[in-house]
Amino acid sequence: RRLVVRTLQALAARDPVLSWLERRFHAANEVDMPPLFIVGSPRTGSTLLYELLVCQYRVAYFPNVAALAFRSPVLATRSCRRMGMHHAFVGRSRLGVIEGTMAPSEAGRVMRHWLETSTYEETRSMFSRLTRVFGGPVVVKDLDNVMRMERIHGFFPQAVFVHMRRDESSAGESLLAARRAVWGNAHRWLGVRPPDYDLPETADPHAQVAAQIRAIDAHIETMGEQWGSERVVNIQYETLCAHPAAELSRLADALRLLEVPMEANTDAGPVPTGFDFRRESLALVGQ
Repeated sequence: RRLVVRTLQALAARDPVLSWLERRFHAANEVDMPPLFIVGSPRTGSTLLYELLVCQYRVAYFPNVAALAFRSPVLATRSCRRMGMHHAFVGRSRLGVIEGTMAPSEAGRVMRHWLETSTYEETRSMFSRLTRVFGGPVVVKDLDNVMRMERIHGFFPQAVFVHMRRDESSAGESLLAARRAVWGNAHRWLGVRPPDYDLPETADPHAQVAAQIRAIDAHIETMGEQWGSERVVNIQYETLCAHPAAELSRLADALRLLEVPMEANTDAGPVPTGFDFRRESLALVGQ
């Protein structure tokens, strides 16, 4: 397994090689499963939901190894899966990053390449190939996709956006703590800058994060109203932490109504009975 990963790392530096190999596995027939895009403000529990979906349901996703080989994410993912590599739920992340070769990744470079610089046909084909690898709908969690929602809808008109929300005060304090962890102070910007954000760089950090959260939520709501509010499903972080199994089941039922196949992963362990959402480093309760 280490040899496979090291080989992919070496090839990742030679993008034309991997890109050529990726095209060799072009999907002849598209698999028509609506993809899911987890969106929302930073520090709202999107990584927790992402990992729970990946582990509890038969869904496709971009693991860390795919983010490494961002021009050839399906090839990298398929190679590791054929070696028997998989991800088991850990419930721990740092600023959206979960450790492990097959751990679910935000895959920012994958999204930038395939959603910003690739064609409609290329992107749809890549998503279809990833669907074939896992046998389920693609789930994506890159919060920068908030700014790509219109383009995503153009590529995938049946896409569903799962909007993560959290108590504004808690999300704001967590975002300020993340600024301090990354930059050493709370004044430097972190995360998505929404289109309607208009505060100056000199504004109070508390006012900045509050405006950031409100503008992101408002933008998602506006997009949903344009396409039909049923294509945006809301998940409240505190509810997910208190009742994860019930909230996952509610989400899966809502997605099935939108013709998104959500089959349970029969190899998954039990869902923890809860998470302590008061701690930034999530603690699993009653495993």
